[in-house]
Amino acid sequence: MRGVAQTVDSSGRTYAYGKNPAAAVLLSFFLPAIGQMYNGDVKKCFAMWGGFLVASVLTALTGGFLVVLGLGVWVWSMVDAYNVASRKSPIW
Repeated sequence: MRGVAQTVDSSGRTYAYGKNPAAAVLLSFFLPAIGQMYNGDVKKCFAMWGGFLVASVLTALTGGFLVVLGLGVWVWSMVDAYNVASRKSPIW
């Protein structure tokens, strides 16, 4: 398995390098936060999984009333995966 390709800019922020933004979005579409794992953004991946889990539990407890929280995390996961893969946002 290859290591995660990353680059650091002059301000010390770390960016994904050589990642396909379309692949990152597609991965996060099928399972929230997998695009972050693909980009090497492991901390954000686990944060999003946690957020999605909490949103899912709250949705179940409210009879589906808070489903918008889970959808929000899912959409954020796809947008962030694209931005990190295209080097518009740094890795956490």
